[in-house]
Amino acid sequence: MPEEPKQPGYLARFSDWFVDSISPQRGNRRKAERLRRARFERDIEDIRRRPRDQFSGAGGHQSAEHSRDAASWLKSNLSPDSALEEDREEMCERVDSAVKNYEHATNYVEGGITRVVGWGMTVEPEIGLAEAEDGEPTATEAEQNRTLRTNWEIVAERIGKNGEELWQIQQKLQGDWYLRGEWFLLIGDEYDPLSPVTIKVDVIDPDRVSTPDNMAGDRTVRMGIKVDANGRPIGCYIRESHPNDTLSIKFRWKYEPFIYPNGLPRVIHHHDWKRGVRGKPRMQVAVKRLKNSEEYDEAELERNFVAACHVGVINSELDADGAAAATGAVVDADGRRTSAMAPGRLLYGGLADSVTFNNPSGPTATFAPYMEHQGRQFAAGVGSAYEIIAGDWKGVSWSNGRLIWNVEDAATTILQLGQECTVKWIYRHFVTRCIQAGLVDIDIIEYRSNPWPFWAARLIYPPKQSVDPPREDRNDMVNVEAGMVPGGDVAERMNGKPAREVLAAVARYRRLRKQFGLEEHLPQMGRDQELMPEPETGGAPTQRGDKNQKSSDANSERQAVGV
Repeated sequence: MPEEPKQPGYLARFSDWFVDSISPQRGNRRKAERLRRARFERDIEDIRRRPRDQFSGAGGHQSAEHSRDAASWLKSNLSPDSALEEDREEMCERVDSAVKNYEHATNYVEGGITRVVGWGMTVEPEIGLAEAEDGEPTATEAEQNRTLRTNWEIVAERIGKNGEELWQIQQKLQGDWYLRGEWFLLIGDEYDPLSPVTIKVDVIDPDRVSTPDNMAGDRTVRMGIKVDANGRPIGCYIRESHPNDTLSIKFRWKYEPFIYPNGLPRVIHHHDWKRGVRGKPRMQVAVKRLKNSEEYDEAELERNFVAACHVGVINSELDADGAAAATGAVVDADGRRTSAMAPGRLLYGGLADSVTFNNPSGPTATFAPYMEHQGRQFAAGVGSAYEIIAGDWKGVSWSNGRLIWNVEDAATTILQLGQECTVKWIYRHFVTRCIQAGLVDIDIIEYRSNPWPFWAARLIYPPKQSVDPPREDRNDMVNVEAGMVPGGDVAERMNGKPAREVLAAVARYRRLRKQFGLEEHLPQMGRDQELMPEPETGGAPTQRGDKNQKSSDANSERQAVGV
């Protein structure tokens, strides 16, 4: 219920009466101004008290419903950036607490990093491939692609500022996405004697991006992000030390623009743009479910502890006063005798006394369903499946498991797009430095006038996981034989390497087998097979080994694979 404004004192009331007697209009304006000022002061006090009440009631770390201002979590009239400024710090603290204390949260983050990044992505240069009429680049363009590919593999092994490989950088970025809903990647230069070019990248902890103390209240700086007159982010302020570092405490910030003058990014800030200039962790909405599971688990454990406690009562001929003295009973203020019953204690009672021993019955029938329900609610909050987060696949059929995996794979693919975009911009920086260093024979003027043809490349994802690898491999080969999918795409998806390298390795392997006389032991699938002439009856072409057109083991096998 809103608090009534404080009533004016005697002197203020006398002043109001005096002003009203002279000018009623001025008196009304005076009263309205006093009420407006009182409401403003009350609103300011509510804003200051809200974080204090939430933290004192532990609502900031448990759930919105446990806090005093639960209604403010349901609806906010603030702008996206203002609402995020008010709640973001608390959201991040709740997520950090969940990852440190709850298994589901930890597996969601670490498992997600493994599924999205794996051993990282790589790049296959494709200069001139799109413009070629026959699908093959010229000899000069092919040499440029080979040079870029060779040097990229070297750079990717030491691309981090501290010597990290590219896959380690990607894992750091994905971890920041799960914990903060965003990532910052700084791209710069640093001499490395073992690297052909000077490009280096550094993952910036999102907590280091904040508003400098001397710019508090500046309308062009929102949560450390510099915006222009149109509200478009153009840079960020990076603190030189982590805000929670206990050894290196520096209150200095460095401004870094998002874009270089040549159009390439200086800082890559990946987050959900439609919800403000900063990201927020999705997991914070589901932390309440983990807290509920913990409290219910502790209550069930305590119930079993209490049920395991027992007290033995020995019946005897003692009278009431003697039994009271033997059991150490005392008389309370109401005249009633009371006695403490500790576990393992033997009490003497009269003949009329009796005792029932309580034995622990184990968890109730509702314990497991409730814990699973809370786990599924948490999985729904973070956009994943309970079976994947909990590792609980009991009772799941193959078809349901396949459905769960397909949904998870679709979400993983969306997250991989952010990684792909980041790696592409790193590669474009790499191409620029290769041209400047003279590693690749490309005219610098032609490159600056139109760099896009020289940035042509294909991102190769890590090997794709599957539910039933043998069945999916057979289906892929059917699509390849039908001309629906290039065989190189399947090779890249299964190996996580460019098809050119995979097929070259296969060719070397076949030559080695043939050298030792083991060619006949190779599997038939994948070899070039000539089709036999079509019979006069006008049926489909028959492969070698088929006995007739309508029924054969080979046709049956191919049909079974396609099912």
